[in-house]
Order: sequence, then structure tokens, then C-alpha cells
Amino acid sequence: MDQFYQQFKQLVSGPRYPDRFYIPSKYTYKDIYALSAGIRETFFSSGMEETICLCAMDKGIVAAAFLAAMTCPVTFVIPHSFSESALLDMYHSIPFSRAITDQVISFPPEVETLVIDTRKMLKTEFFHGIHGALRRPDSIFLKLFTGGSTGTPKIWSKTIRNMFAEAFFLSGKFNISSSDRFAATVPPIHIYGLLFSVLLPLVASAAVLEDVFTFPHEIHRAIEKEGASVLVSIPIHYRVLNGSGMTRAALRLAFSSAGKLRQADSQSFFEQTGLGVIEIYGSTESGGIATRCWAGGQAHYISHDCVDWKIKSDRLFVRSDFVSPEIPRDDDGFIDTGDHVQAVGKDSFKLIGRADRVVKVAGKRVDMDEVKNKIIHLANVTDALVISTKSQTGRENEIWALVEGNIEKNKLKQQIMAMLEPYAVPRWIKIVESIPVSPTGKYDKTTIERIFQKII
Repeated sequence: MDQFYQQFKQLVSGPRYPDRFYIPSKYTYKDIYALSAGIRETFFSSGMEETICLCAMDKGIVAAAFLAAMTCPVTFVIPHSFSESALLDMYHSIPFSRAITDQVISFPPEVETLVIDTRKMLKTEFFHGIHGALRRPDSIFLKLFTGGSTGTPKIWSKTIRNMFAEAFFLSGKFNISSSDRFAATVPPIHIYGLLFSVLLPLVASAAVLEDVFTFPHEIHRAIEKEGASVLVSIPIHYRVLNGSGMTRAALRLAFSSAGKLRQADSQSFFEQTGLGVIEIYGSTESGGIATRCWAGGQAHYISHDCVDWKIKSDRLFVRSDFVSPEIPRDDDGFIDTGDHVQAVGKDSFKLIGRADRVVKVAGKRVDMDEVKNKIIHLANVTDALVISTKSQTGRENEIWALVEGNIEKNKLKQQIMAMLEPYAVPRWIKIVESIPVSPTGKYDKTTIERIFQKII
């Protein structure tokens, strides 16, 4: 029996500290396991294999549903958005028979909607431990429907081992204990939010604050008034905290993911709190791969010690228990991350950019990440989104840029033309006060498309 299976079995069997809070003033650990039993016996009692949409913002319900699925043959699908159009798209891609939710949502009419009544479940006596055989750790129990800034949303499967092994690893790596209290600025519908604000607290018997904190005063309150010791956030939120007067209080760890953290924002957070922000590098399909901390003098990423990696043709290949099962592997079990990197010593690498971000314009190769990096280093520019699209004739690629900052457009164009080859200069440029992002910190694809449509 491997170490993971022992940890996994112990977790599902029951809480280590039944009377401690999982969500302060709302759910104890005993409550989470009672909800898990209630979900299992109310909704999964038939023992039939089925696909169920999980649309819940309540971290306790998500944790309980995951525990219930450990002994029942269900596969959860989690949308990147709860909008009617996103749910319909997901239903057509992954037909699901039922949906579990904690709020009013418009599902396709063919779907049976199951609304969780936590008060009723907590008043009912259910068996709180393992009920039936544990599922195989390498069985798929989760599908994540991811959105992005461009392109069609993708679907990635995750096994029990993928998700829980990573949570156990993170708990050990960062010495998470039952005395920790998590505050998250991301919802539990993105893999980062799921891992760091649902599963990581769960496997460590720690607490997680109920709210999703997004505004500076909310984040301040979570740390200064509600005693958060671990902050789970994203680059856009560290940007708004820049110079906000943040204090450290009980905070001992700060994480960032879902995008590149600006060095200036990392440095500002360090100056305010004395803590370096730990950036998590990885993707939904690969799981976590490495970390870096600007304040610790790291301009490069240090790989997790449980992740094997190699560089082939300047591209990063990885192998770990966190990788989604459907991704093609080479003969040694490594997957191509699609990222260009440079090795820095034995256990570190520098991230150069996405391999699929290199396109041909007028017969010349253009690295869109390189274009973006040059633009964002201009004075009064805070962010930029650079994409490639087909020209109106459909024969050539064009570069478009959405630039966030306080700069006059003609001056911006002159500066860009002075530092780029003519073929790499964006054909269309739009300056905005802020580039729209989703609650999970990704660029908001739908809003950005509307902005670009107005340019043409």
C-alpha cells in the first residue's frame, strides 16, 4: 500500500479534529463529513455511474461533495462560469444528467437540479465514515471546463490521485497545520481555487474563511481582523494591494498563480508585510510544477521535488502524479508543457514563453510573448494582452494589442515601432484603463472579444 493511499484512506474515514472549524462559525469538520454522508446517501444511493455538474461557491459543500465521490462512481464537471451560455456549452460538450448547486442557476431543461439544503442535512443522522469500498486512486472523478482569453474552452480530466496527492504534497512542503487559516481571493471553480482553498485546508485539518475576498479592504480585513495565516491570491489582486498599507498580522504564507506576478507588485507586498509571495507555476492539465519567490532573489522557478522534468528542443517536459490522464506522454511518461524554458542549475529553470505563442506574420516568426514583454516595460504601461488573429483576407496573421495604462496612443505607437521590427508591430492597438479579467484571474475572453470587435 503506497503512502498516498494510506493518507487518502485516513482522510475519507473521518475527521481528525471533529470539533474544529473547517469554515469558521459555519462548518466544523464533523459537519463537513455529515454533509458528505448526506450527499452520498441522498443523491448517490443508486450506485450508478453518472456525470454530475457541481456548481457551488460554498467551499464546505465542494469539500463534502468531493469526499462523497470517493466511494461513489460519479464524475463531477465544474464549469469555468455559472452563466447560462457557459453551462449550455459545457452540457453539449459533456452531457450531465444532474446538477448539484447551492444557488439559483439556469441549467438546460433536461438536467435534474439538486439544491443542497445544508441545514436539513446537518439535522439528519447519517453515517459519517467510509460507506462502501474506496475508489481506485487513479480513477477519474473530476472534469474541469476551463475558459481563457482566446480560443475554445478546454476540458481536462483529473483523477483522485491527481488532486489529492497534490494537496497532500503542498501540505507537507509548506508545513500547513490545523492551526492555519486560509483566505482566498479566487473562487473554488478554478483548479487553483479548488486546491488551495478547498483541498489543501481539508487534508491539513486547517480552516478556510467563507468569503472570496477581492477588494483591498476585504483582503485587509481577512488578514488583520479574521486572522488569516495563508493568503491565496492572483496577480491582479497583488497589484491592487500595491501600496495599500497592508500589514502582516498573523500572515505567514502568500501564494499567487493563474498568471505572471509583476516583480514590482511582489516587491511592494514584501515591503509592506516582510513576506515574499510564492508563485505557483503549472496548469490545469499538468498540475503544479514549480515555485519562485521574487523577494527571495529568485528570477527562476524551482521544481517541486516530486516532479521530474527535462528540456527537449528548448521545451519543458514534466512527469508527476498530478498530470491529467488524457495528455499524450513520451516513452518515459513525460508530457510536453508547451513552454519554452532555459535550465538554471540542476533543479531550476527560467520560463521564456509559450511555444504556441510564436506565429508567422508576413513570412516572419513573431513571438507574441516577446512583443508583450517589451510593451509592458514601457513607461506608464501596467499590462498588455497580445494576440494573433487572421487578417480580414484570411491569408495572413495580424497582431493585436490591448494595452493597460495611462499613455497617449500615438506616443505608444511610436515607442512600439522604435523597438520592434515592422512586421511585429501590432496592427491594431487599444488602450484601456484595465484589461478585463474573470474572478479566477484569467483574462475575460468574452469582454475582450467585444473590445477588439469595436476596434476594427
